[in-house]
Amino acid sequence: YTRSLRLDPTYARAYRNRCVVYYELTRYEDARADYTRARQLDPKFARAYRNRGFVYSRLKRYDDAIADFTMATELDPKDALAYYNRGVVYFDLKRYDDAIADYTKATELNPKYALAYHGRGSAYGRLNRHDDAIADFTRALQLDPKDALAYRNRGFAYDELNRYDDAIADYTLSLIHISEP
Repeated sequence: YTRSLRLDPTYARAYRNRCVVYYELTRYEDARADYTRARQLDPKFARAYRNRGFVYSRLKRYDDAIADFTMATELDPKDALAYYNRGVVYFDLKRYDDAIADYTKATELNPKYALAYHGRGSAYGRLNRHDDAIADFTRALQLDPKDALAYRNRGFAYDELNRYDDAIADYTLSLIHISEP
């Protein structure tokens, strides 16, 4: 990609592709710079905003991440991944109601998005809405029955409701699935 950019520094696709490589190599500042350049060359490219939001999240620049995920959703209102990832940032900032709203939007756009149900279940748990958390972890497990973390987190919710037999069953399933290759 770097050779392509030497030949044509306005080739936005090369920036978009190279920044993915930088991200995978954990060269986040380089990835951020390439996403920024790709966005400058193609301001309506929603994925550049979303992907730069990933980078900002890794760099713990949460306000920048939220701004980029927001722009991605404005440019592409059907981008479930942008809503989900903005929800993750809100969760990390303990803005659980905002996280729930974004996880909900992600599940509306993609009803089979197990991670979004899992994220929303975790946010409900933080708000002591354990019945809602159980419902979301259950839906996540219907979509991904080997998700050890969902079993564990649903077990926590059962535990909070004094449903100890259910909690033990989920903790056991979590241990089984976490040890599977």
